[in-house]
Amino acid sequence: MRFLCWLAFLFAVFAPPVAAQRSSPQPFVPLEVLQAKTIAVAVYWPGAGWRDKAEVQAEGENFLRHWKQYAVVRVSQGPDLIALVSVEPVGRSGGFWKTLAYALSVGAAAYARSAQNYEHCQGQISGSRVGNSENYQVDTTCYGYNPTPAAAPPPPPPNYVLGGTILLFDGKFLRTNAPIPEPLLFADADNHGSKPLIGAAKRLRKTIEDAQKLLSDRMALVDALMAKVHELAVANKLPESEEPACNQKISQQIGANKEMLGRLEQRNFTDVENLFQKLCKPAGSN
Repeated sequence: MRFLCWLAFLFAVFAPPVAAQRSSPQPFVPLEVLQAKTIAVAVYWPGAGWRDKAEVQAEGENFLRHWKQYAVVRVSQGPDLIALVSVEPVGRSGGFWKTLAYALSVGAAAYARSAQNYEHCQGQISGSRVGNSENYQVDTTCYGYNPTPAAAPPPPPPNYVLGGTILLFDGKFLRTNAPIPEPLLFADADNHGSKPLIGAAKRLRKTIEDAQKLLSDRMALVDALMAKVHELAVANKLPESEEPACNQKISQQIGANKEMLGRLEQRNFTDVENLFQKLCKPAGSN
């Protein structure tokens, strides 16, 4: 009986329409993710060598082992979940300090050439004095003087970080040879930091942990709701065989109504009592 009430309540609370899920800033976490026990890591990285792929897989498995939410297994062992890491290397500039040093070195070389040019032209000035006037002549070709500059250092090469997406799939499709389903959950790397994919994994971890806590809170709420319905059923002499259906009806009504749900979270059972009178009370009872 508890399972039916639990299922009806959770469906009303945790299963909003798909369109609403996609537009919601808070990702929807399916129960398959929360109830899973095992997980495997797979890597999709076209053009990469097996060593690079193995390194990404090992880093993902190490992250999961430290998390301790799921047991890490191989894909061949039929896991409950599959974390597919789709890798996309992202190029970046050589870094702020390297780029600054390069710019300063190029500027210093240009300044050195300018100083050499000035000193060379000073040596080409000739003058004469007529009365109180001094006339100076400069060989204009001196401005074409171009000492051989030292070779400028090459600009810092770009470095690469591993961006991409982590997609969480239900692993059951492997056991049935069914087509690959849509992912249950995913997170894109935001390309910040030195390991963007680890950042995406941390966001997925937080999303799942928040949903796990919410589920635990909801289960405590279901227990309180069922206890109240049972109390009302006994007081109103509702046949025991009808109590599961009564639980399910009340759970669906409250789970789908935010105001009722809020009052129930405060352990205010007024709505439960009213719904019992409306939906469950035996005919002819006071």
